[in-house]
Amino acid sequence: MFSGYRFEMIVGCMSAGKSSELIRRIERARLAYLPTIILRPATDTRSKPNHVESRNGMTSQAIVVEECKDILKYSSHAVVIGLDECQFFGDGVVEVIQTLLRQKKKIIASGLDLDYRGKPFGPVPALINFWLSAASAVQTLPAAPSAWCIQANKSWWATPNTKPAAFTVLNHQVNTSCVLTYLK
Repeated sequence: MFSGYRFEMIVGCMSAGKSSELIRRIERARLAYLPTIILRPATDTRSKPNHVESRNGMTSQAIVVEECKDILKYSSHAVVIGLDECQFFGDGVVEVIQTLLRQKKKIIASGLDLDYRGKPFGPVPALINFWLSAASAVQTLPAAPSAWCIQANKSWWATPNTKPAAFTVLNHQVNTSCVLTYLK
């Protein structure tokens, strides 16, 4: 069905370094003089306009698209295409990625795989299912909280009145932006 393509997925919870890894992989392609592009959905308001930014300060130019079908319009010249915050693109992103793969493009997609309840989030589960049949690589990144380097794997729900959860691990309070897997 697909030949000459490569599909890579970077998934994990918030603060796991997904955008950093996406930017790093795109920069490697640029070093190889491959035409690249990064796209992100307009609903992602974390970054400056026309940029993708990571929480650790990495940044790269990006095109902001209103609908996932616009990815096809902007990516025709690129060989390597980065898609950040895939959970906000909508269900049509799977079909868009399939179209790009038929055009022998390399796709690097990143996004949240689970919401704050640990439930599948947006179209990312469908992308993972597609990956199971077609992707070349998938990488799940856990978040490392600022204290104690305990890995977390679920995002937390942020409201104006909430703070990151505090946990007690080995008699030490650990603040994290992700919910820790319970230690049994």
